[in-house]
Amino acid sequence: MGSYRLEGDTYIIEEFDKLPAFSSFLPGLAGIKGIPLWVYYTNRGQGINSFGIHNKNNAIMEFNPANTAYENTPIKGFRTFIKCRDQYFEPFFTLEESAKRVLYIRKNSFEMEEINVRHGLKIRVKYTVLPEESIGALVRHVSIENTGKEAKEIELIDGLPKIIPYGIANSAYKEMSNLLKSWSDIKNTDQKVPYYTMRSSSDDSSEVS
Repeated sequence: MGSYRLEGDTYIIEEFDKLPAFSSFLPGLAGIKGIPLWVYYTNRGQGINSFGIHNKNNAIMEFNPANTAYENTPIKGFRTFIKCRDQYFEPFFTLEESAKRVLYIRKNSFEMEEINVRHGLKIRVKYTVLPEESIGALVRHVSIENTGKEAKEIELIDGLPKIIPYGIANSAYKEMSNLLKSWSDIKNTDQKVPYYTMRSSSDDSSEVS
């Protein structure tokens, strides 16, 4: 099972994926001029279960309580698919004896590392809240290192399966997700900077908009 230790300001948990499920929040520190986010993470999948601004009714990624977060994070959270030597695999997804996984928790960030002996790759995923900026943002950095002696050619797909536009309450999304999906829109794709929004308010109102 996993071992724990503190090195400087970093709390290190080895084989975190084999431990009983646990969850926590990043402290949301963004500096004097920054806009903090709440970021909810677990020791399953690639960590992030949900994040957003203000409260769970302004979630960018669907909020789940702990018991369902442990189930949903590997499927609905950030995922990375890698093709290496005509073989496909997904780091951090399933229990794999040839993979060593370590979790690094710091004051305002956490980082996951997988050393995959079978494929000869080391994958690191780091999350932190963007500080000292006029927008609130979660920064995610993925790095892949070849630990073998020979060069490798890889292909990968990486990202988040689903993003919730601003203005959708958590309870409404869970009860009427298909309806709200039809009201959602993505703009500015031609500039490769997608803007997720609602075409109109989904609130009930007696006024004609």
